[in-house]
Amino acid sequence: MFALKRQYFLAFAVLGSLMSYVPLYLTQRGLSKTEIGDFFFYTGAAMLLTPVLVTFLADAHVAHRRLLSAVYLLSGVLLWWFYQADSFVTLTVSYFIYSLAFVPVVSLHDGLNFTYQKQRADAGLPTVDYHRIRLLGSFGFMLPAVVIFFLINGGGSAATALIAGIGFSAFGLINSFFLPNTRAVLPATDVAAPAARRKLPTVEAAKAMMRPRLLTFCIAMWFFHMSAAVYYIFYPGYVVSVGIDEKWIALIACIGVAVESVFILGFGWFRKKLGFRGILILGLGTMVIRLALLAAFPHPVTAIATQLFHGFLVLVLHLAPPVYLNMHADEEYRSSIQGLYAMIVFGTGRMIGSVTAGRIGEFGDAAMFWWGGGLCAVALILVSLGPIGDRLPDEEATAKLAEDPAP
Repeated sequence: MFALKRQYFLAFAVLGSLMSYVPLYLTQRGLSKTEIGDFFFYTGAAMLLTPVLVTFLADAHVAHRRLLSAVYLLSGVLLWWFYQADSFVTLTVSYFIYSLAFVPVVSLHDGLNFTYQKQRADAGLPTVDYHRIRLLGSFGFMLPAVVIFFLINGGGSAATALIAGIGFSAFGLINSFFLPNTRAVLPATDVAAPAARRKLPTVEAAKAMMRPRLLTFCIAMWFFHMSAAVYYIFYPGYVVSVGIDEKWIALIACIGVAVESVFILGFGWFRKKLGFRGILILGLGTMVIRLALLAAFPHPVTAIATQLFHGFLVLVLHLAPPVYLNMHADEEYRSSIQGLYAMIVFGTGRMIGSVTAGRIGEFGDAAMFWWGGGLCAVALILVSLGPIGDRLPDEEATAKLAEDPAP
């Protein structure tokens, strides 16, 4: 279990190294807002490929830990190539190939965790709630902020973040060899069955996601990820534009991460009191307010104070989706449904969100953040009116029968 927690820590340490500084690094390399939007559009195409493929392999009984070893090894090597790139084309191509390697990492971690917890439950062993393991990811996200701050303060640049990402990838590779073995053994009946009759995990996951409840959820989250692309890609440049030195960017982000840590610990309580719909409504609502404040009041105080809205945002972005998807997943596609969500919802949402925001951003940051707020408002309406709930359809039918038995 400790190795699994460490892996979440290291995965988000890589993300924490890059998320705040890659957009700024691109600006320092001379890219315009349109070019930065195009950069994330092209590199975001990686989300359409490897998450589904890698999680399919996991559900096809290739051990998660072996797949993660390959992910971290390739990521470190390719991130070094990106560090050496010196033009829009080479920057884009190298980061795209790096993204091909790394983007399945969150889906793989979640698939590994849910599979491992199910195996422990079946064996009568104690399990750990997802949000308590995911909390280590928040701590991992904060560590690079501190490291990079001191490096940049000592004369480094945004490129320092890339070196940190390479280092954490190396640690992730080493730790992957200590992860639990989640490779499942096919039942004898499945082994004996003709190959044509075996169900493909990705196809079964797609069928599950077409059910009205999950479909509504995914459409709403698609608009939300378009909105999130506006924030995550262009917020670092916004911070610099209102007069804050670049060395403070990651530490400012740590304010939000500190807030999110409290909310992650309280996820079980929020779920009990508010349900998934309530969490989503509050998260999307605070995101609309956050983007509106950034648009209307461009000021250092706004840039810093809006980090206090980060708690519910992270519940919507990182906690609710994997848990909600896992509720609707069967054992044979527990990882694939996470990968399919990453491809269809996260991937295409971020791609379209980045390329449109980049173009709208040429008219100013205010227009760009108003646009992001409008997209999030659409997601809020869909969640508020849609059939999203905590119970599965068969559970609701059973509960209704118990409450209103036939005479």
